Amino acid sequence: MHSVLTLFTTGGQVAPGVTVTNHAVAQECLTDGVAGGDSYRCFTGRVSPGGPSFVFDPCFAAPGPGSPRVLLCPTNPVRDTAIELEASTLPPPTAEPARVWAMELADQQACVFVNAAWGGLGPFSCSPPPSAASGGSGTTVADCHPPEGGIPWWQADCQAQEQEGSPFSAVRVLSVWG
Repeated sequence: MHSVLTLFTTGGQVAPGVTVTNHAVAQECLTDGVAGGDSYRCFTGRVSPGGPSFVFDPCFAAPGPGSPRVLLCPTNPVRDTAIELEASTLPPPTAEPARVWAMELADQQACVFVNAAWGGLGPFSCSPPPSAASGGSGTTVADCHPPEGGIPWWQADCQAQEQEGSPFSAVRVLSVWG
């Protein structure tokens, strides 16, 4: 049930099968991202004056020493996609335990923990499944509560719309990352 996302080779290169979808420079990275002690919460600066800045969480550093440091921030662990960041320095990781930071629902939707004040009732925000992108039909969920382990499978209470009146219902979870 617990899945392992291998982002780097032991030599610090991007692992085979991981697709880097974008590159950016981190202005600052903080320890204890949503995935726990070895993860980071990184901030990028504005690309243009008045443009947006971005927060990436979780991000994981390539193994080994080095400066600048390379981090990968998974955008969809189900599809093995990530944003690559370069940071001039990183604080040492903390001793916090690992936490569940992503899950895959039975319909292949990827849901990622959102560590922010947002309108969703989650705290897991879900992206549409691959079938929705290709015009498929089916019910998708907008956000979910944390997954719970159980027999014979894990489940999470999810809602179809991010609004107070949208009911939560149990959804089967195929994989969790944490």
